[in-house]
Amino acid sequence: MENQTTTKFKPWEDLDITDDFIFTRVMRNKKLCRTLLEMILKVKVGKIKFLTSHHAIQIDPNAKGSSWMYI
Repeated sequence: MENQTTTKFKPWEDLDITDDFIFTRVMRNKKLCRTLLEMILKVKVGKIKFLTSHHAIQIDPNAKGSSWMYI
């Protein structure tokens, strides 16, 4: 028997703001981001500036866990 990995996705109808995909899409859109923040914070939001989005971290397959930091 082959080892198959299947990725299960939620149906579109089941997604909400707590889902990473939807949250990221909302936060990338200045108008949606401002609207959401104003609803949550109950204050008028001025200028929105995007600093960074989250990035994937590439792990070295030969790396070992350690508390050392290399500079």
